[in-house]
Amino acid sequence: MSAYDESGNFVHHRVGLSIPRQVGKSYIVIIWVIFLVLAGYTVLWTDHNYSTTCEMLGRFKDIFGAKVNDKSRGIRWFNKQLVRVSNKTAQEAFFFKSGGSLHFSTRTKSAALGYSFDVVVYDEAQELMDEHVQAITPTTSAGSMQNAQFIYAGTPRRMGSQADVFENMRNEFNDDSHPQDACWWEWSVSQPFDLDDDDLMMAKLKTVNPSLGRSANVSSIVSGIRQMTPMAALQEYFGYWLPPSGVLATLFKNEEWEALCVDSPMTDGQRSYGVKFSADGLHVAVCVAVYKPGSPIFVDGVFVRRLKGKRWLVEWLALRADAAGWIAIDGKSGAQNLYELLCDCGVMKSQVHIMSTGDMVAACSNFESAISEKSIAHVGQEALQASVCGCVKRQIGNAGGWGLGSSELAESTLAEAAVVAIWAALNTPRRIDKEASIG
Repeated sequence: MSAYDESGNFVHHRVGLSIPRQVGKSYIVIIWVIFLVLAGYTVLWTDHNYSTTCEMLGRFKDIFGAKVNDKSRGIRWFNKQLVRVSNKTAQEAFFFKSGGSLHFSTRTKSAALGYSFDVVVYDEAQELMDEHVQAITPTTSAGSMQNAQFIYAGTPRRMGSQADVFENMRNEFNDDSHPQDACWWEWSVSQPFDLDDDDLMMAKLKTVNPSLGRSANVSSIVSGIRQMTPMAALQEYFGYWLPPSGVLATLFKNEEWEALCVDSPMTDGQRSYGVKFSADGLHVAVCVAVYKPGSPIFVDGVFVRRLKGKRWLVEWLALRADAAGWIAIDGKSGAQNLYELLCDCGVMKSQVHIMSTGDMVAACSNFESAISEKSIAHVGQEALQASVCGCVKRQIGNAGGWGLGSSELAESTLAEAAVVAIWAALNTPRRIDKEASIG
């Protein structure tokens, strides 16, 4: 970021920082900006939201003070470098003896028009739109130092977002290309993984967050992860970038799944149920699988619901337990508790199974083989097809195992419930010769 050539100009006029939340990327840029303004550069710091603008302004006031000769705020040496501070709304700025200045702005279509800057910081770069760049970039044409630099600091582009400037810059560095005027920093995981595996999650956090246990609070990060969908958590806290639109490497194709469709559900066989809790603990999905020797295993999605207590789920499963082969449960956010509640309700322990990591790895591998071998069947339920055909691979455990993961196309919870149900149907030690009905 600070490299310069023989003429004293920046080697990298564009700098991209794709770094997860709670790592400290703001501090990196703050330190660089302090150096710049004290060296005489005029800097514009822009954010997408006004609340973030106010937060960053407050951080700089903790360094420079809120006014000249501020006795109660700021660091004394830095405060002595000030000649003026503007606290007028939308015109907040620090002015220094060096001739440098630091200005703050929330991005709009007309942000910073009429001003001249040497360096622009695009904080929250994942929200940056072409119209913002169009409004701001020309302001550096007449910068006093004649040495422009643009710093893009953010997290990966979010699902469904139309803001593609940050992603487009990242794409310039793919395929071994390297624009001469730019540099790119990135801390990230390359593929989804099992957020229910605490050991794996902590190992991954350590690779993408050098501030972990220092300025970054571990318990706060874990709490944040548990409140998000898996894909959102992977993007925000692990720096995961979605594959480019149109080339998402989903595990299963629609035509593969549609080839397994039958006209009516199987009712003559043994039922087993698969229960999957989402990683954030907010949703639960249930699927049923019907097994009959000599026939494809029939699978159907029963429901995906938001969790508001588990009593209703316990009652629903307990009513069906005696006629089922197995009730198999996966998901650390609720599996153990549901198991205990079912046992307290009178369901025998032999009727309920909690999936281990090894079980889930085997179940996913079996599911993949069953699709290719056409040994499962379904009735074309739209929700289940969308979940199955929108899945990507995610790492499970540390032995190279994999499972189904959510993508920008779909949440994987229902598909994972189907995987669990099929595994339960194949592996239950309870064989009950009864007619089955779906639902």
